[in-house]
Amino acid sequence: MKKLALVSLAAFAAIGAAAPVLADDDRPHNREGWLSIEQISARLGGLGYTAIREIDVDDGLYEIEARNAEGRSVELKVHPKTGEVLHSERDD
Repeated sequence: MKKLALVSLAAFAAIGAAAPVLADDDRPHNREGWLSIEQISARLGGLGYTAIREIDVDDGLYEIEARNAEGRSVELKVHPKTGEVLHSERDD
């Protein structure tokens, strides 16, 4: 039983040690040159997006929940350095 517990503990430790590497591009120290949340919000407002509800970082991009010019809920993928909307899809 002890041997199984040690193997399990080692497996969890290996997974835990690998987790920061997988999420490394979302760490603050890798955000040099990124537009601030305020700058992104202002740019999106200029493009007709309103009611920006949530801004996250995922896979090195800003992921934003907002409303488009037609009032529909959308999820946006935005380039963090340029503010360009790379992808938009309805978020029903």
